[in-house]
Amino acid sequence: MQGACLGVFCGIAQPKYFLESLQALGAQIVASSLLLDHQEITEEQLRAFALLCMEKGATTIVCTEKDWIKLPKSGVSLPLPLEPIKMYLHILAGQEHWDRLINNIKDRI
Repeated sequence: MQGACLGVFCGIAQPKYFLESLQALGAQIVASSLLLDHQEITEEQLRAFALLCMEKGATTIVCTEKDWIKLPKSGVSLPLPLEPIKMYLHILAGQEHWDRLINNIKDRI
């Protein structure tokens, strides 16, 4: 990510942390489209955003995997590459509570 000029879109509850994570990796965010949590981006919106990103010097558009899987299965033709960013969760405190929560969910499935 070091030095990458990115356009970023996402529909997550706390987009600030996603953007900060990309910047911490050395990316320069030249444009962003921050949707409401779970809101999907339309093909028309994505194309317009891609053009804006190009105008601002982006070389790639990135989004969360959560947003990536909502895109049309046939793909969207864009003037820039679109890549999902894989995120990982690291529990820093309360591991026992987290494990109980996950086990309760697994029991219900």
